[in-house]
Amino acid sequence: MSVDVSFENGVLTISRRYDRPTDEVFSAWVEVGKTQEWWGCENTTCVTSEIETEVGGKYEHAMTITGVGVHTIKGKLTAYEPPARLAYQVPGMSEGEIMQVNVSFKDRDGQTEGTMDCIVRTFGPLLQW
Repeated sequence: MSVDVSFENGVLTISRRYDRPTDEVFSAWVEVGKTQEWWGCENTTCVTSEIETEVGGKYEHAMTITGVGVHTIKGKLTAYEPPARLAYQVPGMSEGEIMQVNVSFKDRDGQTEGTMDCIVRTFGPLLQW
């Protein structure tokens, strides 16, 4: 599995190839049982997720991280197009910031190329929590 990372014009892009079909990779992002198996950093010991698979639905994950405690991400889905694309917004690290995360999935000869773009903005409408 290869991973490519770039940062250009304020957009962090991470692309990764998976030796799995596109529908399986997509479901790992939206099915709670699967998301809890991989979400979080290396020191994450537990993940609790709540996902509502519709535009405007919850996209929330609480990670228990060794030495840190619980870190919660509370977002809303802004796009839901199985198995090709999903997107969500979460509050940024600073007051007034919004992080838009766009994730796309493409079949590449039986493998899946997943690409995630993260864009932090200090303007625009934030979906109400």
